[in-house]
Amino acid sequence: ERRVVAAAGNPRAMGSDSRKRPLMGSEDDNVVREGTTVVLYAGHTNIKTVWARSGEIIGHRHGAYHGEDLVGKQFGGYVRPRAPHATKRKRNARGRREQETMQLGGAAAILPVTPELWAEAVDHRTQITFALDNNLVVSHLHLKPGSVVLESGTGSGSLTMFLARTVAPHGQVHTFEFNQARHAAAVEDFKRAGVSAVVSANHGDVCKNGFGDELNGKADAVFLDLPCPWLAIPHALKALKPFARICTFSPCIEQVQRSCELMAQLGFTMIRTITVTLREQRVFRVAGLLPPCVKRAAEAFPEATTTSAPEAASAEAPQQAESISAEPNGATSSETQPDVVPLDDSGNPVFPPEFSFRLQDKFEQVSALTSAPFDRHSGHTGYLTFAYAPFSA
Repeated sequence: ERRVVAAAGNPRAMGSDSRKRPLMGSEDDNVVREGTTVVLYAGHTNIKTVWARSGEIIGHRHGAYHGEDLVGKQFGGYVRPRAPHATKRKRNARGRREQETMQLGGAAAILPVTPELWAEAVDHRTQITFALDNNLVVSHLHLKPGSVVLESGTGSGSLTMFLARTVAPHGQVHTFEFNQARHAAAVEDFKRAGVSAVVSANHGDVCKNGFGDELNGKADAVFLDLPCPWLAIPHALKALKPFARICTFSPCIEQVQRSCELMAQLGFTMIRTITVTLREQRVFRVAGLLPPCVKRAAEAFPEATTTSAPEAASAEAPQQAESISAEPNGATSSETQPDVVPLDDSGNPVFPPEFSFRLQDKFEQVSALTSAPFDRHSGHTGYLTFAYAPFSA
């Protein structure tokens, strides 16, 4: 799919170990090395992150991929699962029959990990924010390299990866998760993704205990993805710098109303709620037939485009009547075929039935790129509320 390959083509830095791709363990960023985390892309709805390690067997809907088959391959290449081989007979250059061995199973593209692909492939331990939401959060929180961000509600780490890429290499993301199992899984994911130098994963309940005294007054932005964000807003106010930004993500409008009321009471300003909907398009090529009269008219009479279709049809009608004559036997000769086909009120050519087949022989085959929405979209209903912290000394 073009959108995924394009998103993975130029990833920005997410950690301090590497300025281009922190997931790579070598200077050669285009080659998969031992222990590298990669993305297997087998379709729009079939994206998976795997660990390229020798001896590792990766289960997939297309079959079993082996880690050693990934090591040494270039990003952008393909890998096939190991499966029983099938043979087919074919003739060689001398005309003799011989057997050709084929490998069964679907091919998957090998791509480097980026936050966009991570959001599509990560295990959904909780409801996640997708790439469109994450990019909006990063933009409206005014983040830049070197910023300090606090996040409550690590979940699957989808947004954390976007925050880490933005603030790297000298910034820091402090993320908090109250569930022990999700916290442990997130720590392992950040280690595999190579962002541990930028992300500090903490286990704790921010609604009760806050972010810690050591972070008071040091945060450039705070993001809250909690069932009751209004319980954590007072703690976020202590951690925020003057006039810093805060964002809450809530699936219900009642949560938004309660959070906005508390923000206004605490002195937050420019409170704004945004909701976004993702509509991705697939690009494909369509083919059709171009009537010769359309091409000749466009080349010979460019000023005719200013004439309305009904006027053009009425002006051409007498000419068509004079140019069409019947043979004695009732047939129509090819020499009397009209050069210009009349147009209807919508501007579409109107072909007389007796000339339709002969005109089609002169049609020119043309093709063009177009787009249509995917039949399935990854998304959810959610509200992002942004505000500025009070400006105080």
